[in-house]
Amino acid sequence: MQPAKGGAGRHRAHRTAGGEFRALTFAASRPTS
Repeated sequence: MQPAKGGAGRHRAHRTAGGEFRALTFAASRPTS
């Protein structure tokens, strides 16, 4: 499970595995579809 390439999510995921999960939760919390 990898976040969209080209964004803060990828950078955070690189630093910490929890970053990707947090990014997903953040995106889900703020539906900007």
